[in-house]
Amino acid sequence: MEKKIQLECMDNECRTVMFGHFLDGMRCVNCGGPTRERPYNPVKKQNDQSKNRGLTIQVNVDTTEALKQMKELANVAYACVEEFEKLEKVMGRFTNKTDSLLIEVPVILKGKTIAQRVSEVADIKERF
Repeated sequence: MEKKIQLECMDNECRTVMFGHFLDGMRCVNCGGPTRERPYNPVKKQNDQSKNRGLTIQVNVDTTEALKQMKELANVAYACVEEFEKLEKVMGRFTNKTDSLLIEVPVILKGKTIAQRVSEVADIKERF
């Protein structure tokens, strides 16, 4: 089997490539300019297509600003959760679900005893 020849046009604007046998001394088929011989390197057909299915992409992203915003958002979310828990606790007292208060008011008609109990109830209200 004879060796194939690859010729390339030497004109910078043309650069036509020709393949074949017995091309010695041939001029460019497009522009008629001189050609130079190059080694013939045929493209090899790949039988196993699964080798080239992997794709690698390198991505460089500056995430410092996004991380700051995510931390700020997380802090706000935690604060909201705490406030909702407080609200649930207060609403539970009104609906008698949790943390019910037992207030005893004596039925003694002494002014001091009644005033003392009323001030204790006022102190309890201030805590909540």
